[in-house]
Amino acid sequence: MSIIESFRVAIGAILLNKGRSLLTMLGVTVGVAAVILLVSVGEGARGDVGDELRGLGSNLLILTAGRDETRGDTRQRREERRRGRRPRESVAPLKVSDLRVLTKHCPSVAEAAAGIERGGEAKVGTRVRQVSVMAVSGAFGSVRNLNASRGSYITERHVAGGQRVAVIGKTVEEELYRGEDPIGQEIRINGVRFRVIGLQEEKGSTLGEDQDNRVTIPISTAQAAVGRTNPHYIMMNATSHETIDRARLEVIRVMKARHRGQEDFQVQDQADILRMVNRVLGTLTAVVGGIGGISLLVGGIGIMNIMLVSVTERIREIGIRKAVGARQSDILHQFLIEATTLSLFGGAIGIAIGWCGSLALSALWQALPSRVTPMAVLLAFVFSAAVGVFSGAYPAYRAAKLDPIEALRHE
Repeated sequence: MSIIESFRVAIGAILLNKGRSLLTMLGVTVGVAAVILLVSVGEGARGDVGDELRGLGSNLLILTAGRDETRGDTRQRREERRRGRRPRESVAPLKVSDLRVLTKHCPSVAEAAAGIERGGEAKVGTRVRQVSVMAVSGAFGSVRNLNASRGSYITERHVAGGQRVAVIGKTVEEELYRGEDPIGQEIRINGVRFRVIGLQEEKGSTLGEDQDNRVTIPISTAQAAVGRTNPHYIMMNATSHETIDRARLEVIRVMKARHRGQEDFQVQDQADILRMVNRVLGTLTAVVGGIGGISLLVGGIGIMNIMLVSVTERIREIGIRKAVGARQSDILHQFLIEATTLSLFGGAIGIAIGWCGSLALSALWQALPSRVTPMAVLLAFVFSAAVGVFSGAYPAYRAAKLDPIEALRHE
């Protein structure tokens, strides 16, 4: 029997029991759809973060306090606790004064800016909203490629003068001003009055966080508004992409000198951060994809069960086929093709559902990006075919090994 004839017989057997065939394919359909949908969400998040980091420029360095290492307890810290004293902080904080030193003593650093990020309450009249408050130094807009769509962004003049001015995002404007022009109006941040001088360009969402639900103020006013003066991070632009490694070494040298020889800080660029994010999101994508893969495994077990039932129901048919000259390989191919066809049909439907679901998710919930990649579709399709082959292998083997005489006697 030719392969084409085997396909014809297999499709005929599937159409003969439409209801059972549809229920059999359902497990594979759900599994493939789940794999594509979950993987697309993971890939979407990875792409979103990558786009955000690449938008910062290719020569950005980020300095943060603390090191990514394991620390043990020390005799000095244990002694201080025994005497009832609070152990001294082992990590020196960053300071706004670091900006001047870094730009002066690091020739490969073009400009530097500090930032503090805290949650806070914004109030306009009787309307109140929880927002992200960002206190920045004067060069922050230039370093981060941030601009005001209307009005002005925070400048060094605002910082030096300690002016209580603010730049607000699109979401803050829409929710608190409700169609009024916010430029020149008052906004209270944690009870402190600020004057709106600009509207930040729309940034959208990254990993579900609304980048437009933000109020930016001068870092010189941070103590009054958010109760902190030391920056969470310092961002620097190297003079060029080629000098970024040299700039990193210069920053490390200067900061070690300011921290008494201790390298209790980290200097990273976008590539470092992107690698870390990709590692975390890649693991997450693999885990959620594996959860969808369990559905495929369950679907494969369902196909195996149905094919075993099909073999039992068609024992006499198998006996007749063998009696008229069908070989074991013909019977084996027939049942293998039938199982694989069921799995591939289910997989194709699952791919369509997963793809449409991903598009619908992106359209309805913009905070959760999703991107269907050709690799995810290919893997899901190959996996569904493999499920069909493995699920049909044992039933097909049993059918091929049936004794024709015993099969013809079967009632």
